[in-house]
Amino acid sequence: MESDTITYKSNIVVAFVESTGIYFVIGIFNNMSKSNKLNIGLGILSWNDPEKLKRTLASYKYSGLLNMVLEKKIYFQEVDEKDIEIARKYGLEVYGSKENIGIGKGFLELASSFESDHILLLENDWVSLRGEEFIYDHLSKAIGLLNNGIDCVRMRHKNIYGYPHYSVTRYKGNELDYYDDWIKLSHPHLIDVVHWIEDPESRFKGKIEKNEDFFVASSRYANWTNNPCIYKREFYIDVVRDFVGRGIDLEENISYWWARSDFRVAQGDGIFCHLDIKKHGIHDGQTLRCLFKVTINEVLYKLINIVRD
Repeated sequence: MESDTITYKSNIVVAFVESTGIYFVIGIFNNMSKSNKLNIGLGILSWNDPEKLKRTLASYKYSGLLNMVLEKKIYFQEVDEKDIEIARKYGLEVYGSKENIGIGKGFLELASSFESDHILLLENDWVSLRGEEFIYDHLSKAIGLLNNGIDCVRMRHKNIYGYPHYSVTRYKGNELDYYDDWIKLSHPHLIDVVHWIEDPESRFKGKIEKNEDFFVASSRYANWTNNPCIYKREFYIDVVRDFVGRGIDLEENISYWWARSDFRVAQGDGIFCHLDIKKHGIHDGQTLRCLFKVTINEVLYKLINIVRD
């Protein structure tokens, strides 16, 4: 029976058993002191959608993410006073530009501003679906991987990944039988099969391997992505600085080189779901599952705090 533990500010630990749809109070979890915070800089890139940003930041608050990292910052494209007000409500350090400098430059500005050894970079449409205890453990393991030969750990939720997921729509069912025109290689997105195949290390031996709770592949089979990932800060800056380009150029600029550099990329159960209702609507089952879980987490958090008060 699979469960996802959710921890709230009240220190009450609640487990959601997905097969039953029922939440159970199962114990107590202590608030983290500064000495227990993870050596991670959390960086959020945002542009022109305050309501989406509010939902996303609320999910980070309810899941405990904002409380467990050493640094948390946000970079606003075309920043205004409303943006700053929202960010400060959640205790974020604010950076920004009056212009839209693009995804690559925005992420590079964020990465360069941190002192933490590791960085977790997110756009404002990635909500957290996990609980505090799970997130702390998952990020701790990711740091361990980064300190032992892994270059990038992906953080997209393995099962509730949101919409769109282009690898699912384009490559599911023909995992080895496609050619990527950007990258000029066959099946460079292969690691994404973890989202729909339970045993990829068996199905794709020599390309994907299992490392405890994570699947690992060479960047030959794990394309560059702007989806949520954690890196060593210095590695990210060194890799990205020559490819940032303008607008959304980063992903296309870096992909050819990345696939031929034999970096090591890992993907575990993940934390974040892509949720952009304004842009994509709610026509997809993934969006509904994501929205339902975010809403339930918020309601439970607020109910528990009402009981405390």
